[in-house]
Amino acid sequence: MPQGLRRAVMGLPVIVPIRDHNWNDVKQVEKFGANHAVDTATDPEDCWSQGGTYTFLAAAATLYVSSDSAADTAKSINVQGLDANWNLQTKSVTLTGQTQAVIGGTWLRVFRAYNESATTLAGNVYIAETDTLTTGTPQTASKIKAKIDLGDGQTMMAIYTVPNGYTAYMFRWYTTLAISRASYAVVQIKKRLSGGVFRTTREVGLTGAGNSIYQELLNIAIPYPAKTDLKITILEVGANDMNIDGGFDLLLVADA
Repeated sequence: MPQGLRRAVMGLPVIVPIRDHNWNDVKQVEKFGANHAVDTATDPEDCWSQGGTYTFLAAAATLYVSSDSAADTAKSINVQGLDANWNLQTKSVTLTGQTQAVIGGTWLRVFRAYNESATTLAGNVYIAETDTLTTGTPQTASKIKAKIDLGDGQTMMAIYTVPNGYTAYMFRWYTTLAISRASYAVVQIKKRLSGGVFRTTREVGLTGAGNSIYQELLNIAIPYPAKTDLKITILEVGANDMNIDGGFDLLLVADA
């Protein structure tokens, strides 16, 4: 094995370059998402609950949380992402029904949110920039940064940004056609380095009449530097209301 490479014991023979450091600075990140209704007229779409193409924030912004149910009050939502300096940030915010409640701090990215209260959510929950609401739902799609679908209890978004001070190593990714039918889907992994544009790094096809799941185990993990945006995109589908799932597993290693 080349000098500077080590085999990480995580149930898979993953090889990543590591240095002598505190293993408390190594984190496993599991990203998973779903888009339940991709149509031929709207593809490409990204793999997240809201559907459509995800709009990343261009500058740090204040974000808010709201539900489309007035019954969602006094329930705590945990929000995870990156602050104005691209550092990891986690905040808890209490829902105030169909009105927007401000989330502390400012945000460059949001990549996970979940219900951390003891009571099940009564509606869909949105994390978004300030916007006009209709019964709690933001009306500008590009301002929505995360969504918790009713029944899920947390976001389903195969979207992630590598935080400042870390390199992320991808050791597995997968995608599935959740509803079997005589059609197809083309699914991609895309990356965007800081200051760059999105590039396709993987592309696979799924068929409803045959193989409806694809998984790739990467023995030599693929590195992504800090501030890299990653996402799964459904490039094309052959029928309406296609339900596509996908995700990727990362090993987040602190830089020297």
